[in-house]
Amino acid sequence: MSALHTVKANLSEAHVVGDEPTWEAHAINSVNYNSEMIRGLNWHNTVANEKDVRKYLEEWMKEHRPKTVKQDVAKWREISDSAMDVSTCTIARMQLQGFVLNEIHQNRIKEYVEKIVTQKKERKATSTKTEGPTIQDRMRQQISATLSDLDMVIDNAFDNNLVTSTVIAEDVLAKGHKGPQLGLVQAYLKKHIAEWQMAYNGQDEQLTEGYAYVGKKPLKKILDTFNEVLAKISEQQSKLKTHVIRKKKPQDKKKMASKLRFMKEYSELALTSENPTDIIGADAVWVYDTKKRKIGYYEAETKGSLYVKGTKIVGFKQTRSKTLRKPEEQLPQLRALRKGQTMAWFESIKTKSTALNGRTNGMLILLRID
Repeated sequence: MSALHTVKANLSEAHVVGDEPTWEAHAINSVNYNSEMIRGLNWHNTVANEKDVRKYLEEWMKEHRPKTVKQDVAKWREISDSAMDVSTCTIARMQLQGFVLNEIHQNRIKEYVEKIVTQKKERKATSTKTEGPTIQDRMRQQISATLSDLDMVIDNAFDNNLVTSTVIAEDVLAKGHKGPQLGLVQAYLKKHIAEWQMAYNGQDEQLTEGYAYVGKKPLKKILDTFNEVLAKISEQQSKLKTHVIRKKKPQDKKKMASKLRFMKEYSELALTSENPTDIIGADAVWVYDTKKRKIGYYEAETKGSLYVKGTKIVGFKQTRSKTLRKPEEQLPQLRALRKGQTMAWFESIKTKSTALNGRTNGMLILLRID
């Protein structure tokens, strides 16, 4: 067998996870088969990336299918990273490293390879190559030590040395990670929890067999503990999200108010409209319908919440209008009042009041904006 490509943990993880596991043929037996299988899968799950996993199966093909290796590898390289069965590829790597597989796992690899080499070519989406580490790469590097610590906590848990969820969560949160980094920690935990849950529920025969040595009750306790850890980390991430202040690009007020319909001047009563852009962020807007002789107002839902959307005035909590009997006398009175006096003036009008709907038209004068 030709030399296998080397897979090593990052420097920040190496002292915790160690070197890649290898096995002597006589070292695997019915007693330790499942625990050794999990040890190997966990190591590769922590250390290996997509390129490593792809190489695992290529090297297995060279060793076990030498006559068709060129065609097999060509087919394998057509498979996208997201479509790869990582667990099966990892088991193939473990076999190359001396792990004597049982018949179930041997057939699993053979069936997977047969499926790959017989399927039709899949269309690959074009991608733009980028140089240097991505943002995701940098974030993974930032949490590598945290994930290594969690690996050790998980190993201890399955060695019957499980600590409380509070201790685990506090240790993670003490690192001071931001929301995106905590999101990666959550993804890491969810992946493990999902696997344990499937084993506990008996949803996957191989996982159930692999975790059988742990026992139902201990596995349930591990599940509950790490679900609590996940909840505590999720709670902290939510808190961090609420404290993020996003700077919004200021909107162009002229553009926002460009579709508003109103009358610039009404010569009959010598009225001139206010600038419609001033509505945006205002507390109150007074309008006069020159056709119906109605005075009306829009009161902001919260301080400064009035704005314009298309041809409508929006962001108000209350609006009323009344017909003026003598607009030529009453309108100058309104304009002369202070802001705090306008509502009392409106209430003094003896005609019936109706609500406005925010729509504007070409007969409206924007009489006053507060």
